Amino acid sequence: MINNYEHHELLEFVPESTREEKRELKEAIEITGQVDAIFLYEGKIIDGRARQDVCNQLGIKLHTMNILKGRSHGFVSEYITEKNFGKRQQLPKTRKTHGSEQEAERNITLR
Repeated sequence: MINNYEHHELLEFVPESTREEKRELKEAIEITGQVDAIFLYEGKIIDGRARQDVCNQLGIKLHTMNILKGRSHGFVSEYITEKNFGKRQQLPKTRKTHGSEQEAERNITLR
C-alpha cells in the first residue's frame, strides 16, 4: 500500500534523514513494524518523512495522527524544530525565531 502524504512546507529547514539513518529505520520497521505515528498538520507530514518512505518500500499501511490543530504556524514550526533538533546534528543557525506570538505559546507543553 502506497501512502503519499505531502511534506508540510514548515519542514523546509529540517534536513532529510541520511541514507544510513533510513537503512537503520528500515531494519527496525522490518522487525517491529511502525511504532511511532506519522504526525500530520493541515493534512501534511510534520514528523515522519523517513517513516513514510520506509513503510512505502515495505508495503506497510501508515499509522498517522493529526496534531496541533488550531495552533499557529509559528508554534508548529517551533515544535518541528525542537522535535528534530535532537535527532541529528544541526548547526544552531538552522533554528528560526518566530516573534512574540511564539514566545506567548512557549509555555504550553507539547508532549
